[in-house]
Amino acid sequence: AITTEGTRKVDVDVAAPYEVCQMPDPIEDPDELRAAWLEGTIALKDSGVLQRVLAPLLGHSWGAVLAPSDMLMHLAGGRASFKSAHARVACQYFAPQLHFRGTKEMLSGANQGTTTIGLIRALGGASHIPVLVDDFAPDGDAKKAQKKLSELARTVFNGIGRITGKQRGGISVDRPIEASIITTGELTATGSGDTRIVNLPLDPRSTDNGRALFAELESRKQRHARGLLGATLIQWVSRRRAELLAELEESDDDAETSKFNSEAFWEKQLASLPHDAGLLGRLINAAVSLDRGISLMLRMLRDYEAIT
Repeated sequence: AITTEGTRKVDVDVAAPYEVCQMPDPIEDPDELRAAWLEGTIALKDSGVLQRVLAPLLGHSWGAVLAPSDMLMHLAGGRASFKSAHARVACQYFAPQLHFRGTKEMLSGANQGTTTIGLIRALGGASHIPVLVDDFAPDGDAKKAQKKLSELARTVFNGIGRITGKQRGGISVDRPIEASIITTGELTATGSGDTRIVNLPLDPRSTDNGRALFAELESRKQRHARGLLGATLIQWVSRRRAELLAELEESDDDAETSKFNSEAFWEKQLASLPHDAGLLGRLINAAVSLDRGISLMLRMLRDYEAIT
């Protein structure tokens, strides 16, 4: 277990999907952290991976440690567009054992892979990390896949556990989902469900020589570097969690005093989009959340003097 002081050994009963979340010990040495940043993130940034996909994925992943997003991050595209590979590299900061040569996903979104209820309950087993739900594939029933994705988006956005009645009276409430969810699929949701999703479109021609590219990016060395950064971020946040959460609340009241508030910027940036006020507001909130995730990682690195 990662603690404010270091690590300690504990017995855990972890659900099978999360066994990939075995992180190295956190570090504080500036040189080691800088080396991990260069190996795990700057190499990723400079690799040729699409920046418009990578930036929101990293913000979504890193921000989960403090305040998980209430919007799904969905990579949509045809087969062989490397949707899962893009998602995995973002998750490897907290799940370094997740890779294409071994366990390729945490949970399956396929029609024959899990039921909607099973998926929602399984997602209740993880908090404050990114979780990959891979491959919302049509499997001969495109509407069923879209419906499952839409139901998941609503459950995450509403922030409450699934409620069911008991046979002899009373109710049962599932644990709410408190992770940042990344999904992939050839299709996306429709209707109001889609307004609770940040869609990142991918085309098979978008990534040159993707097989060789991701083989390098998912190497053991790069995954370990990302794991070091993720573990260190968890410890850094744990030491100042109350302070950071207070800063988040402050950002709702006074945009000038909080380092986390980028709402004014994103309102201006997204003003020209042809959406109604309701959807535009959700997109602005999502952008602010993603921005916060990147800010969080950079503040940690600056605090430890790993970057200037």
